[in-house]
Amino acid sequence: MEEELEGVVLEGWAKSIETSILPKLKSCTESMNDWGRKLRNKYRVEIEECREELECIGSSDKTSDGVRYEEVSKQMGILLAQEEEFWKQRAKVYWLKDSDTNSRFFHAMASAKKRRNTINSLKGGDGETVLVQQELCGVAINYFT
Repeated sequence: MEEELEGVVLEGWAKSIETSILPKLKSCTESMNDWGRKLRNKYRVEIEECREELECIGSSDKTSDGVRYEEVSKQMGILLAQEEEFWKQRAKVYWLKDSDTNSRFFHAMASAKKRRNTINSLKGGDGETVLVQQELCGVAINYFT
């Protein structure tokens, strides 16, 4: 993928007939945006094709389709993992770009982290679940003493 991106950058750089750097950077940006758009759509299309083939094989009565079902299922798993990695990397880019600004994105991320880190319930030593803040504190104190 890195080699492919390098080719996209070189192609974008060569597209601009200008000799100054700003038009060349703009051309590279446009080429990279097009490449990213195609990559996102590629995952979506290939995953949908795998889904359709799995449905078709699943509704078939042939016993010989079991091997093909396994192959397509494995390919779909690989595609889903690649797509997930793509979106993780994309989220990091946005985080790096917007994390230090007082933006809606930053506040949404901070709120999500707060929700993830909040303890809403604990099980006490007797196995009973407590939900009230004061009781949560009591369970924690009992556990650590």
